[in-house]
Amino acid sequence: MAVNGTKIRRSLSTSVESIITKWDVAPATETSQAPDNSSFFKSIFYENRDDARLFLDAVSDLNSPLSSSDHSLTRRLLDTAAKRLQKEFYHILSTSRLRNREGDDDDGDGSNGGSEFSDYGDENHEHDRSGVDYSYYKEDVRYVIQSLGEEDRLPAVVAMADLKAIAESMASTGNTKECVNIYRTIRKSIVEQGMYNLGFKRFSQSHLRKLKSESISQLVDSWVAGSNSAIKALFSGERILCEYIFGNFSLQVKESCFADITIDSAFLFLQFPELIAATKRSGQNIYQLLQLYKSISELSPDIQSIFSYESTTTVRSQAARSYHNLADSIRALTWDLESSIEKHKFKGTDGVGGLDPLTVQTMNHLVRLSEYNTELSTIFTEESISSLITRLLLVLLCKIDTKSEKYKNVGLSYIFMANNVHYMKSLVMESDLAELVGDKWVVTQEKKVKLFTESYVKHGWRRVAESLAEEDLSKFNSEFLDAYRLQKNWVVNDQGRMRQQILAVVKKKVLIPYSVLYKKRTVDEDSHYDVVRFHPDDVDEYIEALLCGTVGKSKSKSSTGFGSKSGSSSKSAKAGWSGWRFLPG
Repeated sequence: MAVNGTKIRRSLSTSVESIITKWDVAPATETSQAPDNSSFFKSIFYENRDDARLFLDAVSDLNSPLSSSDHSLTRRLLDTAAKRLQKEFYHILSTSRLRNREGDDDDGDGSNGGSEFSDYGDENHEHDRSGVDYSYYKEDVRYVIQSLGEEDRLPAVVAMADLKAIAESMASTGNTKECVNIYRTIRKSIVEQGMYNLGFKRFSQSHLRKLKSESISQLVDSWVAGSNSAIKALFSGERILCEYIFGNFSLQVKESCFADITIDSAFLFLQFPELIAATKRSGQNIYQLLQLYKSISELSPDIQSIFSYESTTTVRSQAARSYHNLADSIRALTWDLESSIEKHKFKGTDGVGGLDPLTVQTMNHLVRLSEYNTELSTIFTEESISSLITRLLLVLLCKIDTKSEKYKNVGLSYIFMANNVHYMKSLVMESDLAELVGDKWVVTQEKKVKLFTESYVKHGWRRVAESLAEEDLSKFNSEFLDAYRLQKNWVVNDQGRMRQQILAVVKKKVLIPYSVLYKKRTVDEDSHYDVVRFHPDDVDEYIEALLCGTVGKSKSKSSTGFGSKSGSSSKSAKAGWSGWRFLPG
């Protein structure tokens, strides 16, 4: 048995020495500072995959009990093998990052965020597929590469499996530290390149404070667009890759390796929302904060899972800090909106009863805020979002009511209220606000609009109606012309159903009684002393011309239609925002 054992060891020693010395590192490459000079280095895993398998088996044999009794030979062969393995490991990691170096990811879609090995062994696809069975590799790493395109899957499988085999072989030669250091260095730069490809750059708070709102908005949009790829593709893929390659290593190795590679990039990436939240607050800024808040909320489970290691606690903490700081800023800006509405100072009336800029802008803000219903519900925990929106609407209604008192003509003040309340109701019904405030609120506002329009008819046509009741045509002529001249520039912003309803009431109160009186006076022989100035058709045409801005159009044009702006409005719109600033009205 001893003789047989000696023969076996001699046979093993010969075959092991043969394969290892065959792929001994050339002296020319040993002078390279890096473990691999890719311009000249020939990879055994690329040149001859059968030899690569034999090489790994040889290293394993050197560590077996049946290895050569010549310890100095064994040590020399192990050192030779270790050098080759280091270069192979570096070579595969380096060549598999060519896509990032060449900028093929500049489209920013994040599909190749740095964790793919799509360039490795491209020229050997067919040979590998037919010459070697990698089916067991695919089974092992299916969960890693299932998102890759068909043409990238085989090289990715090959590269990952080779790296795993080389890492374990290096560990068996006592070179775990060297293996991990090579992996950390290359993969960290790939992650940083991946973040750059996603459009993310490092910013300081002082730098962000100097940027204009347009630049801040672009940065936020870029961050939101790339956040999903950064967390779910880049960082998630990096952890899966690390745990696969070092699957048989200690937890400490896997954890420290992943943390060293990702922690800096992940921390800075998740710090960005906090920096934005700390910049100077403005009314428009709230939508950017809500976008960031929504993204972090949706990604939170993934962040907690991917960075679950104790050594990556700072990443989880930063995500939580950004999340809470965003919520604080959003709450403050929402309360500022309420305060700004209450403190808004009107500069006068427009003379036509049209929409007030405060109504238009506040409703636009509320409609946009309602699109973040889910996020706001988690931010305002002490008050439901429904009650918050309802209160803001009430504050606006009260403010508009205050402005209506500035109108000297009572009828015009009711037109003003009808226009603005109807506009508020319409935007609520056409947006997510309807679900928040409920049908009861809508019905209440509809009743108010009806009351305002009826009050307008009552006060705006009272004298005309009295003249008809007295059957005094001379007085009617005078009062009707006065009413027409007074109201010719008044406008109803809803040129559809609402205006027609008002005109129908006016005609019922004026045109129908006048038609009866006109017929009576024109057939009565004793009425020759009455002056019949208007035919009923004329009265009808005059009424139809009212409340649409067609009479005296040059004066009323600025206030017709939803969301119209006066001359002073455009000037203020260019002035920028500081807090919640509304256009003068």
